[in-house]
Amino acid sequence: MIAQAGTVLAAIASRLPISPGRRQRRRWVGNGRAHIEVRGIHRPENHQAAGGLEAALAEVAGVQWAEVNTVAGRVVVAFDGDQVGVDEICDVIEGVEDAHDLSDERFPHDRPDHPADSEPIQRQLYAIGADLGGLGLGLAGQLVFGQFGRLARSNPLIGEAASLLSLVESTPLLRRPIEGRLGRAATDLSLAAGNAVAQGLAAGPLGLVVDIAQRGLLLDELRARRDLWQQREPMLSGQPAASGLPAARAGAERPVPLPPGPVETYSSKAAAGALAGAAAALAATRDPHLMVAATATANPKPARLGREGFAARVDRDLARSGVLAMDTEALRRLDRIDTVVLDTRLLTSGRMVVGSVWIPPDRQADAEAAVLAAHALLNQPAAPPAATRPHDHGSQSAESANRLPRSPTTAPAPAPAPTRDPAPAGAGIPAIPRARKSTNGLVPAGTPSGGAAIAAHPSAQGAVPSSATRRPAQGSRPVSARQSAGPKV
Repeated sequence: MIAQAGTVLAAIASRLPISPGRRQRRRWVGNGRAHIEVRGIHRPENHQAAGGLEAALAEVAGVQWAEVNTVAGRVVVAFDGDQVGVDEICDVIEGVEDAHDLSDERFPHDRPDHPADSEPIQRQLYAIGADLGGLGLGLAGQLVFGQFGRLARSNPLIGEAASLLSLVESTPLLRRPIEGRLGRAATDLSLAAGNAVAQGLAAGPLGLVVDIAQRGLLLDELRARRDLWQQREPMLSGQPAASGLPAARAGAERPVPLPPGPVETYSSKAAAGALAGAAAALAATRDPHLMVAATATANPKPARLGREGFAARVDRDLARSGVLAMDTEALRRLDRIDTVVLDTRLLTSGRMVVGSVWIPPDRQADAEAAVLAAHALLNQPAAPPAATRPHDHGSQSAESANRLPRSPTTAPAPAPAPTRDPAPAGAGIPAIPRARKSTNGLVPAGTPSGGAAIAAHPSAQGAVPSSATRRPAQGSRPVSARQSAGPKV
């Protein structure tokens, strides 16, 4: 049923005008720098436009330096306000956009809000104003309009409209078609205003009070992010990058859509139950008031507000602790995570240690010698290239073993050469990264992607193998392969 309702809503939304993006250019000015949006600069095919923009701005009198940030879709310009103004800089940007056929583009709806933007804060203030207006409308209907107010409150169509608007606002499957036409920001503000008017006419102040409280949490989050941005901007953008920022790259798309999380799953089921309950109540009782009650009872709004409130508080506390989340939507997806992929370089010290030693069945008597040889192989000091000599087994030279990651701070002392027999030929020595003390509990899950297998060969000069072949550890699959298999990586 919810899928059919989504199809109907999508058909209605298809009649709405398509909004390809925002027209208004966002910018932030402070600390002698301006962060200004640029059309199309985030796409890899426009790298020449990015270079041309930096060169054009560098020629403007009063501009000290300019650097394009393709991830944020902005250019950072350090300038002297006494010689050049922000409007003149924007004129240069528009000229470069026009020269590269970008002037007709819109700024994308799906770009994360920059922490310096004032528009998201204004949007929340407008929504709170609409809710306050709805409260005033409901109060006026009770005290001023008299008979009109009583008719509005007794009309089940108004109550049903308020319930349906709230249902669409809280159900991702119903809300998505409208966002696809209008964009997320316009959809959020439109539904907030419509919901405020409908609940005001239906004299439902409790829902409006809850909305105001939730908008207050979001407003607190946005202000904390903006305050932290203003504090950290000199550190983040005070100087141009020494080697320049990396060029734009095509974003890696998931091979399959992100599976729904618990809130999405519950919202879809609750919305289907609300619509089915309303239809059953109307068919059984012919009472439109019970139909409205059935729709409102199964509204999944609490689930959405709970997640929004949690994410808003987490983001606010992160900002107050000095951590700036550039894309806050990532915090709204925390409830979907069931798999975490860790880079073992963050968890290990850089040295390789012996995990275990496999001995052929016919050479078990030499197991102790193989273990000693394995440890000596990983702890021997790096030899100069001139000392490297070829070997007889068709594998890499001893220099391969010396290239294994080592600690950046301390060089391990070479282990004493064992005095026992050489390691048996074909001994398998799985080498694993040595864990940092602070991450011992996480390493078992991350070790397979950073280990190596070393095939040791006996040396004619002694027990320490003179050659080793380092092979990537088996079992590490790309993130995209894990996503295709189903985990919400």
